[in-house]
Amino acid sequence: MKQFTIITEGKMYSDAFQSGKALIDFEKAIRLKKNFADAYNYRGVERAKMGLHKEALSDYDSAIISNPNYQLSYYNKGTSQASTGDYEGAIVSFSKAIELDSKHVLSYLNRGNCYVQLQDYKSGIADFSSAISHEPKNKDAYFNRGLHIICRATDSCAPTGEFLQQWAMTRLRATLKNTASKIIKS
Repeated sequence: MKQFTIITEGKMYSDAFQSGKALIDFEKAIRLKKNFADAYNYRGVERAKMGLHKEALSDYDSAIISNPNYQLSYYNKGTSQASTGDYEGAIVSFSKAIELDSKHVLSYLNRGNCYVQLQDYKSGIADFSSAISHEPKNKDAYFNRGLHIICRATDSCAPTGEFLQQWAMTRLRATLKNTASKIIKS
């Protein structure tokens, strides 16, 4: 049971942005119990925060081998895969996370973003809608769904964000015109 105390201490170091000390504790826990899925998962998260995604992916795989139903490790694996541009792999990982927890909103949002990166707007929009159905007040889900409905309809999403700036300016002009019209009428 000592490994659980060490994990708790490691998480406290992680929360205090002391990655070095957190990693030491997670590694101690792994030495105490070789198939300790939580320790591998938390070490992976810490490594990912440090930009060490290759090492993090290895940790997530070890956690999954130790516990094939560890939903959070599939989710974390997906985030590291997406961070390295492996959107297809990330979709597989997020899909497994959703299979294990069909209400995990972050898995839907992240998988949706991966679909969008691959220009599969229909699947991305479906995931954003699923996120909304599970968490109706999630602003990110509404924003992403709305933005990508427009992208799909106009086929003009610019990866630089130029599209978003143009869209925002168009909305601002329309709002100002509408407001000015109301002022003139009153």
